[in-house]
Amino acid sequence: MASSAAAAASALLQKASQQYLECRRKVTAKVDEVKAIDAEIEALFAKIVEAEKAGASKKSVGRLEVTIAAVSGKAPVEGATIDVTIDPEYDEEDDAEAVEQQAAPKAEKEVTEEVTKPAEAEAEAAAEETEKQAEEEEAAPAQTEEAVAEEAEEAAEEAAPYNPWNLSPVVDEPAYSDDEAEKDVAKEEPAVNPPVAEEPVVEAAKEEEVAVEAPVAEQPTPAKASTAVAWESVPASFVFERVQSREAFVTVTVAPPAMEANDEDPIKEIQFPVSSLLASNEFDQWYAISEEAEAESADTTITEVTEESEAARAEQPRVQVKATFEPSALEKLNLVYLELSKKKKEAEASLAAVEREAASLRTKYERLTATQRSLTSAGAQGGKGGKSALFNNLNAQAAADKSRYQKLKDSINSVLTPQRQQVLISVAMFVGSVTVFHAYGDNLLA
Repeated sequence: MASSAAAAASALLQKASQQYLECRRKVTAKVDEVKAIDAEIEALFAKIVEAEKAGASKKSVGRLEVTIAAVSGKAPVEGATIDVTIDPEYDEEDDAEAVEQQAAPKAEKEVTEEVTKPAEAEAEAAAEETEKQAEEEEAAPAQTEEAVAEEAEEAAEEAAPYNPWNLSPVVDEPAYSDDEAEKDVAKEEPAVNPPVAEEPVVEAAKEEEVAVEAPVAEQPTPAKASTAVAWESVPASFVFERVQSREAFVTVTVAPPAMEANDEDPIKEIQFPVSSLLASNEFDQWYAISEEAEAESADTTITEVTEESEAARAEQPRVQVKATFEPSALEKLNLVYLELSKKKKEAEASLAAVEREAASLRTKYERLTATQRSLTSAGAQGGKGGKSALFNNLNAQAAADKSRYQKLKDSINSVLTPQRQQVLISVAMFVGSVTVFHAYGDNLLA
């Protein structure tokens, strides 16, 4: 009996050993797969950096072409038009306008400073000259009566005719009082020219400044030419060279001809996101334009209803919309990066599962090894004592309870599957980032 039990234990041990080795090979393969994906991601990241340095556009994710391939049935209204728009739409003039708006205030400020600085300098110089003249007049001493008389005599001598023999002519001179002398001297003194105020220059400078600062009247932006095509002009293609975002929506509008003028509602609007074209890069769909057929009257027979519904369906206006999307070079790299990231997450999840399986097989292998040793020792001892020792060892191993830690670990592993672990990690990272930005957002953004 001991020999048969030992043989069975040996067979189970060999089987567990093979299972454990196979599981370890799987673990090694998964580890190599994760390493290979990491290497691909690093190489791809280097390509993305090179593309950005080379000047690849970050605002364009690709080129979109929407084609109204065909229409069927009668036009919903006379002169109906079909138009295709994308929101948000890339505008090449946005960057230029932003640069001009930033440069305009600087240019106006420089021109204003160039105009106002000379005017202010001239006004300050004129004010300084006026102050100097006023100070000189206040500092000059008042002329005395004697100085006035001496100046009058000198003026009279200069005005007298040439007389080498100093003969004094007899002239009856009227009495000359001091007051009259002062009046004559005051008349003969040259008048001090008052400083010319340069206020007109300052005013002219101010007027010129105002003229420079006056905002130029903005010309109304010309309305974009309508790209709508008539119902009868189908097929027609609409090309969007630079799509701004993967989340942009394409809108196909079927409208009456005078919708913009009368603010009427469109007949039909068809919308689909650009992201729906990333998987297959193609889109082909028929859309019904008119409303659903009204309920038939109760007196109409089933045959008549069927015939009329088929005829109405044949005459019902429909439009076929096709779309193709070609990602840009940088967007292609980004899409490959997303695929590799998804592939890496799946490989890591499968690696965790295989590692848990390997740990379980290792535990099973160790238990079978201990059992085989017990059976071998019992067979070597023989007799009743050996059998009793064997059964005691088997019963002890069977009755051995797991520790609390092992039970807790097993329960956690059974509840927290790899997918749930990923979800919990994502939620924890999100909550942590929100908490950090809420508490230290001002310091981080400063």
